[in-house]
Amino acid sequence: MPTEATPSAVERCDSMPGATHRQGAETLHDQLDRFVRCLFDPGDIVEIRRLPCGRSTWHPAVELPGLADELARQNATEDLFVGANPRVCAGDGSKADTCVGGCCGRCRLCVALARCVFVDLDETTLDQARFRLRESGLPAPTLIVVSGNGVHSYWRLATPISDLEEWSDVQSSLATRSLSE
Repeated sequence: MPTEATPSAVERCDSMPGATHRQGAETLHDQLDRFVRCLFDPGDIVEIRRLPCGRSTWHPAVELPGLADELARQNATEDLFVGANPRVCAGDGSKADTCVGGCCGRCRLCVALARCVFVDLDETTLDQARFRLRESGLPAPTLIVVSGNGVHSYWRLATPISDLEEWSDVQSSLATRSLSE
């Protein structure tokens, strides 16, 4: 993966087994299943953080669709943040600002690798986001999620990035192209 803003090696979600989109007929379970299949490998550890309280839980990616109803209930009172890249382990309750790596499950040192890059377009409609993405010259995203406060676009990388400084450079380049906020 080059360190420029164009995610050149993108794995298409619609070509992944079981990750097809059935517009209009999807249950919450189906939506979460598609999200997981597009962004994670089944054994990846995924952080779910509740905001504003900041409480996190960690789950194997393959188990997330089974939590759809519970997560929907929680989302009624708090915003849910799903870590876009897998963690090295479930958190042990330690604070991110004192983590030495591999224990808090929340900080940069606890990210196993980067399977995707993404942009977060706040206060943007789906049509506006699609227009901005087309105008940017980026390849079509692997997955687009309407978040309720905007649109998140994800590109699953064909080869994960293990050098997280390189990944940060790619993310910064995407922001520099005025896509992300």
